[in-house]
Amino acid sequence: MGIDHPSIHDDAELVEIVEMLLDLGVELDDMAGNDITFLGAPLMIRPDATIEPGEVFPRAQAEADFRARAAVALGYNIDEDARLLTPAEVDTVEFFNVMREIVGEDDLLAMMRVMGGSMARLSRTVSVVNGAHASARFESIGTRELRGISEPVELFQLM
Repeated sequence: MGIDHPSIHDDAELVEIVEMLLDLGVELDDMAGNDITFLGAPLMIRPDATIEPGEVFPRAQAEADFRARAAVALGYNIDEDARLLTPAEVDTVEFFNVMREIVGEDDLLAMMRVMGGSMARLSRTVSVVNGAHASARFESIGTRELRGISEPVELFQLM
């Protein structure tokens, strides 16, 4: 059982990726025999996600049920990558808990569904706009200038 990736055929590139993952705090044991594609993403996207939910949330089943309904209302897919919280997420949870006491659980969940839908529409809009700009820029750059680019950062600098 070693460290491998189906799209990396160059040992030097694999070593570079393993070193990057180690720098991010990923353990070699977590890399061995597993798909390393997304091991670093949570640490790069949410580096301050260090708070265990058990430190914040009460253990009562009713609270766990509400948290699950609230996550779905906001459009979150709670999985292993989201098991740790950031300080901002803890603040958000505390805000919604206070709001639940003020407006009630049903009205709060309705408000959260509207917020979740709005976040989804905003995300789609940003993705479409970025994609359109990137596509237009790629066409203007031409394929000759794209040869030899090995790092995403080089591509963005070219754009």
